[in-house]
Amino acid sequence: MIRSAPWARRSLLTSAALLCLALSSNALAQKYPSKPINLVNGTQGTGTEVAARAWMACASQDKMAGQPIVLQNKPGANGVVAAHYMRQQANDGYNLMIGGSSNMTIVPYTFKNLPYDPEKEFEGGAMFGRTYLVMVANVQSGIKNVRDLVAAASAAGSRGIDIAAPSLAGSGRMLAAAVVDKLKIKAELVATQGEAGAVTAMLGNQMPLSVLIIGTAQQHIDAGKMVPLMVFADERLPSLPNAPTVVEALGDKSMARSAFIGITAKAGGPPEVINEIERWTRACMDSPDFVRVLGNAGFTPKFVPAKEYASIVHDDIAFWKSWIQKLGISN
Repeated sequence: MIRSAPWARRSLLTSAALLCLALSSNALAQKYPSKPINLVNGTQGTGTEVAARAWMACASQDKMAGQPIVLQNKPGANGVVAAHYMRQQANDGYNLMIGGSSNMTIVPYTFKNLPYDPEKEFEGGAMFGRTYLVMVANVQSGIKNVRDLVAAASAAGSRGIDIAAPSLAGSGRMLAAAVVDKLKIKAELVATQGEAGAVTAMLGNQMPLSVLIIGTAQQHIDAGKMVPLMVFADERLPSLPNAPTVVEALGDKSMARSAFIGITAKAGGPPEVINEIERWTRACMDSPDFVRVLGNAGFTPKFVPAKEYASIVHDDIAFWKSWIQKLGISN
């Protein structure tokens, strides 16, 4: 009978243990997700929440995540509360967050002390929707195009023309300021109580202009109460085929800025997390139900993979940050 030397037995046991560990690691990587996923959302009762729930319902199906995805609403401070909550979670992919233009490219930079760094602390998995903004004039103003806008601003005297600004640090206010700067006209950006306040002021002929999300403005444009002067996009939109883009109206592609929605993870997590988010989201774009709900929530379906997501966030931050500084917006 031949007996193995003790060192040989130890070597065999070590090799077996390493093999088991490798197989176990591979199995764990392939299993993601192996338990429910939390999806953190910084707004409540909005189109963003509707879109988030639609993504959850689609991505949790058996051929995709195959696990429940649970919504965690953490409203407050325009997404800062949700981002702070995410910072405290492990970067293992079991806590994801709805990322949008507000919490990923605008709001953090309105604080004197950056509350979190979107580019360093978070990593985009995939975008799935866009919301475009449009500069509109109320029909009573007689403003139908950029030429009319310049003439009306000149006729308004030293104060300039009033433009309803729904939010102090909103993309609409900053785009309005960018238009004023580009045209070299005088204007007063007048704060309103959200988009509802801007719409009320325009329909009451108290304000001639505003920059609104298309989902808000569309019904009033269709009813003949508002006139679209330019859409902040680089291509004409099917819903407003006769409205010029900002590139056509002003010759400035840098002002083609839309609001986006997507799925964000903590930076530095396992690569399979981002790969799976991309796969689930791409598959959801082929779902008629998902696309329909997105449209009803005010979003144009648009799939953007992780690498391009990061580029869009970086580019948007540079644009919005410059206008935050120009307008002196800080908390």
